[in-house]
Amino acid sequence: SVVGSLRDDPAKLLPLLAGAWWTVLLGAVAAFTMPVAASASVGADADWLAALATAAEALADAAALALAARVWDVLLLRRDEALSASTLRGLELARGLRSGRLLRRSYTFATDPAALARAPPHPRGTIPFFTLKRPLRLGEERRLSLFEPRWLALLDALAAANAPAETPAPNAASDDPSRLINVSFGCVFALNRVHTPAGPADAGRVAEAEAEAEGGGERVADVLLLPVARRARVVRAVAGRRPVSGDRRGGGWVRGEGPPG
Repeated sequence: SVVGSLRDDPAKLLPLLAGAWWTVLLGAVAAFTMPVAASASVGADADWLAALATAAEALADAAALALAARVWDVLLLRRDEALSASTLRGLELARGLRSGRLLRRSYTFATDPAALARAPPHPRGTIPFFTLKRPLRLGEERRLSLFEPRWLALLDALAAANAPAETPAPNAASDDPSRLINVSFGCVFALNRVHTPAGPADAGRVAEAEAEAEGGGERVADVLLLPVARRARVVRAVAGRRPVSGDRRGGGWVRGEGPPG
């Protein structure tokens, strides 16, 4: 019941206060029109003024009722539906972890482009992976638009590995995006991703604030993955700048192929 829901979660009453001023305002309009109609009742125009006051009062009541219905639906009903859906999704992810259907992986990554550029390349005989928000199907072509420093650094590493030995490596994907054509990498579907500052909670928040001010830092990724992957091959590559910040962006179109080899 609504009463029981409010009793169990009193915080639900707080958003109602934000919309209460509409009801107060409309009630004040209705109250203002009633004295006007009463004072004008001795005049010749009493009938139409009374009708106008009645119409204004009815409009105010209808608006207040519509607002109350909207508040009821959004704050009391749909909020519970959203919370229930999130809880059910969490239970489903936990069940997948227990059954082995999902894998949980945690890793640390840098956010400073200079630190990422100094990182050693991925070991020979291994293949780098991107995490995707939805699975890449066999034969599907999809555009990847990348702007995070870690993904741009990975594009640079892939482009540099596909370039002549005497070609400088920094920003290789931006200098010549064509070096990414026919480059392949792995793609894995991440059902859930959480990024937190590296280190203890309190120290991590301080370190994150300092790192953002200096343009660097590290973060920890905690991801839930399906234990299958797809190899993606670049069929078209692009490079450019973001319109507002001017930061690098890159990517292109990839085609889903067989499993990573």
